[in-house]
Amino acid sequence: MLVHGLLKPRTVKVGDKRLEKRQRSECGNGCAGWTWDENHGITTIRLADPIPIQEKTTLALEGAGTLADAETLQRTVAFRDRLRMVKQAEKLKWAMLLHGQDIKKPHACFAKRRTWKLN
Repeated sequence: MLVHGLLKPRTVKVGDKRLEKRQRSECGNGCAGWTWDENHGITTIRLADPIPIQEKTTLALEGAGTLADAETLQRTVAFRDRLRMVKQAEKLKWAMLLHGQDIKKPHACFAKRRTWKLN
């Protein structure tokens, strides 16, 4: 099971059973536990034994932040992506100017740049 959009959990529980944090290379797909992918912000939870669908099961991720924390993180990541796009476009424009190409109209991302805010 993959959980997106939360911060790194302190503990993961399935029902009353606490799962151990494992390294991805420790057991592959065959052992119970959970891993955290820092690059993508994804918690991967693996169970060794299947749980019947008739059985009610509770999954708890403790210490994974609040909804406000997750929203702030998502807005920050989105802002950084937009900023990276503007920087790349500025470098391209500068390279074109140095190469002798005349740019008459600014690229669309330059016009939108002033309106971007981190709420």
